[in-house]
Amino acid sequence: MRGNDWVPSTPKHVLLYRFFGWEPPAFVHLPNLKEVEGTRKLSKRYGSVSVIEFLTEGYLPVALNNFLMFLGWNPGTDKEIYSMEEFIKDFSIEHIQKTDLVAFDRQKLLWINGLYIRNMPSEELWKELQVWAKRFDVFLHGKDASEKVVYSVLDLVKDRMKLLSEYNSLVHYFFEDPEIEKEELFSYVSDEERGKEILGGFKNLFSEVKEWNAPELDALAHEFIASKEYKPKEAFMTLRIALTGETATPQIFDILGILGKDVVLKRLDTALKI
Repeated sequence: MRGNDWVPSTPKHVLLYRFFGWEPPAFVHLPNLKEVEGTRKLSKRYGSVSVIEFLTEGYLPVALNNFLMFLGWNPGTDKEIYSMEEFIKDFSIEHIQKTDLVAFDRQKLLWINGLYIRNMPSEELWKELQVWAKRFDVFLHGKDASEKVVYSVLDLVKDRMKLLSEYNSLVHYFFEDPEIEKEELFSYVSDEERGKEILGGFKNLFSEVKEWNAPELDALAHEFIASKEYKPKEAFMTLRIALTGETATPQIFDILGILGKDVVLKRLDTALKI
């Protein structure tokens, strides 16, 4: 099996086999790979081209295999997720595409990788992350935390992950105090005074909570902002930034539930001193 660019030379190769008295093999020619745009051959100029580069970026081997199965071959169905066993069972030469070039769709590869991450149990995903981090000498947030905490964090963030390499940026605030920019902290309120009034109110509210869990915190917080006539966006975005340093995160009360009361109160106190 080889690329289509060998087709013109095949008659010569058959003659060589016969000249030496050998039985010619069955030659199978596969479409060559090209970039999605135009007819450019796959090139390092437009992204990774070697397996090790893709693995370094955080692609799962099983997802990379799944993607490669469909480069020049199609089972004739809408099915896109294949295990190696299923591929071996369903593969046939007849379904190899009869074309010179096949697009190497990097966005499709990213989508498949994200799908595998989302569908993977958090316990298995954590093992994959540890193996990847050790292999490529990458620091991993949560390596010193309890597995229970790490699994809870992964349950929250893995829907946002497309690459293993995105893990640290998605979870850093669970395991270390975030850096808070004053301008961003008060960007959802009319002024600093109102922002600190909101944060102070949340601090007083949370300091009295006995049952620390996401549903309880959610209910209490909504009652609080309603009683103060705060807008949900100004209140919860200010709270989110104070606790995570981010504007886009999973549901804020799920985050509070994992961080715990002591950490939440400490970070609110820090934000109030900015």
